[in-house]
Amino acid sequence: FGGERVGIAGQMHPHLLDDFSSNEAVYLFEIEWKSLADRHLNQYSDVSRYPAITRDLSLVIGDHQIISEVTDTIKKNAGSALENLILFDVYCDTESEVNKYIKSVAYRLVFRSVFRTLTDDEVEVSIQNVLESLSRKHDVQLRS
Repeated sequence: FGGERVGIAGQMHPHLLDDFSSNEAVYLFEIEWKSLADRHLNQYSDVSRYPAITRDLSLVIGDHQIISEVTDTIKKNAGSALENLILFDVYCDTESEVNKYIKSVAYRLVFRSVFRTLTDDEVEVSIQNVLESLSRKHDVQLRS
């Protein structure tokens, strides 16, 4: 389990079965529950029955910006209704001398609540929070 031994399994030697008058193969196993109990296992969550709202953001970022940091900022500022964030396009203009912004990235944000249907206004507030934080922290602009 993750490269660590948490138990053993195997067939009992036939010689040891002589005392039990059995002609069948016997298999044994031993599990160290403590090793498994200390592990973080995936958590189950209900699938929402409410519809998702999807928004695509096309952003222009400076060549010095790290995309993973931009992604983290989006996740932190989109709110609890953000169900999924997908980076689906990256373009680098290596020959741009006029514009200091040479990376263009596009994200798909999927919002959904497990309690109710979200409104467009609620999602728009989340999008504005994301754009403001990106502008402030990373000097990112919405591509026009």
